[in-house]
Amino acid sequence: MSLTFTLSEQQSVHVASLKGKITSSPDIEQLNEKLLRLSGNIIFELSELSHINSTGINLFIKTLTRCRVNGHELVLSGINGNVKQLFELAKIDGLFKQFETLEDSINYFKQ
Repeated sequence: MSLTFTLSEQQSVHVASLKGKITSSPDIEQLNEKLLRLSGNIIFELSELSHINSTGINLFIKTLTRCRVNGHELVLSGINGNVKQLFELAKIDGLFKQFETLEDSINYFKQ
C-alpha cells in the first residue's frame, strides 16, 4: 500500500494523518504540494504509517525546517514500529517533539 493521507485543522493546528508507506517521491508529491500551502503549526499523525525510507525522512525534515523558518512548529504523534526505529537509527528522533497521541500533540500547542 502506498501513502494515503488526510489533512484537517483541529483547534488552529494543521493535522496531516499519514497511512501506509513512504518509499518513493511519487508517494509524497500530492502531500508535499498541500503542505507547502499551509501556514501555522503542523502535527504529523503517524500511528498508521508502517514504513518510510530516506524520502520520508526528507519530507519530515523539510517540513520541520519550513515551519521553524516561519516561526511555527512541527510535532509528531503516534510514531511507532519501523518508523520509530528508523528515526532512532538515523539519529533524527531528537529533532522532533513527539507525543504518543494526537490529543497530547494538540494540547502541546494550547500551552
